[in-house]
Amino acid sequence: MIILAGILNILIPLVILVQAVTAILIVLVVLIQRPKNEGLGATFGAGLADQMLGAQATNVFQKATVWLGLIFFISTLTLTVLFNQKNTANAIVTQEEVTKEIAAEEATAEPSLAEQLTAVEAEETAEQAVTDVEAAVQSVVEEVKEEAAEVQSAATTIIEEVKEEASSVKDAAESTAETVTESVKEVENSVKDAINIVTPGNN
Repeated sequence: MIILAGILNILIPLVILVQAVTAILIVLVVLIQRPKNEGLGATFGAGLADQMLGAQATNVFQKATVWLGLIFFISTLTLTVLFNQKNTANAIVTQEEVTKEIAAEEATAEPSLAEQLTAVEAEETAEQAVTDVEAAVQSVVEEVKEEAAEVQSAATTIIEEVKEEASSVKDAAESTAETVTESVKEVENSVKDAINIVTPGNN
């Protein structure tokens, strides 16, 4: 059990590091995605991303955001389980130490004290201890389930926000394309009118 506690002490900081890096990457990817007014995205390098990735830049950022959200969810759930395992391991180690101390005290106690304990009292004590351990384990399991549900809800919220952001980017791109098309048509009509004015004989 002591070895397990040592392994958990190594794994927990690693998972925290992964979670922190994932959170930073999520923030960066969301900031790089071009918003409707193109102000914040341009500031954080949306134009450069479009030049490097081309027309697929939006899809790449959407997929990256989804994957990073999943990694964040998994790391959070893993971290919750590891902390619960660590607490359980510490409780068991503490219980073992207490048991050893009680055994040492009973070994050094007077023989008359051991003779006063009947078999029925010892059985009741053991049953009570088992009941307490089962209740503690059940409580830990319920806490893990509740925390897992909260983490799943948070991950679902993040994914929904990512989808809404992706939809906004798509609408902005479509609006920009329509505006450019209308501008080209207006310029074309202006050029035709100018040509008709300059060469009226060709009408």
